[in-house]
Amino acid sequence: DGVSKVSGSSTSTGSFGYASIDDKLGIGTHSPSASIEVKGNDATIHMKSAAVNNSTYIRMAEDGFQGGFIKYDGGGNNFIIGTHNAADSDASNDIEALTISRDGTKISGSSTSTGSFGAGYFDNKLGIGTSAPATQLHMLKTGTSNELRVDAGTNKQSFIRFSDKGDGAGGLGFAVGHDLDNDGGHDFFIYDTENTTNRLLVDSSGNVGIGETSPDT
Repeated sequence: DGVSKVSGSSTSTGSFGYASIDDKLGIGTHSPSASIEVKGNDATIHMKSAAVNNSTYIRMAEDGFQGGFIKYDGGGNNFIIGTHNAADSDASNDIEALTISRDGTKISGSSTSTGSFGAGYFDNKLGIGTSAPATQLHMLKTGTSNELRVDAGTNKQSFIRFSDKGDGAGGLGFAVGHDLDNDGGHDFFIYDTENTTNRLLVDSSGNVGIGETSPDT
């Protein structure tokens, strides 16, 4: 019935030009439960390129390269997670969806990638449309206007808060926003969050109130 198992001692060594495993390959186990199973304390698969600045890949595909991949780019010193949508085996059609620099200082996505996170933390700077942000938040859009949009629920305030009290100190300072009274009113306001007082309001008729929330003129 052919050979169903080939095994060696724990001290045997050797090399092969190539090998074909018809069913499952177990490393550290005689009964692998997957196509490849590696078992052991701190089990590690080490993939190393033949020369400096070359890359290593793991591909998960349906046909050819179509599917997903993880890659270490030795030339750019980046770890990459991506997809391949084309029905071919041409690596130039890889879509690099998420890139993490080797020193861990930068994370970036492709211009077409989308996604959502429950929360995120950036230790230094966040660039949107730029890979070299000059401030904590830097948005760049060339050739057209640029917009920062803050939306709230129906009949709820939307605002930006400014504070010099430091992290976790209550956010005292000023807030600039829309719909002061959470009533669907089309107004613009500047609110003193430290003294809990509205300082300026522009209503939907263009009336301006300074220290007044119902201006007549």
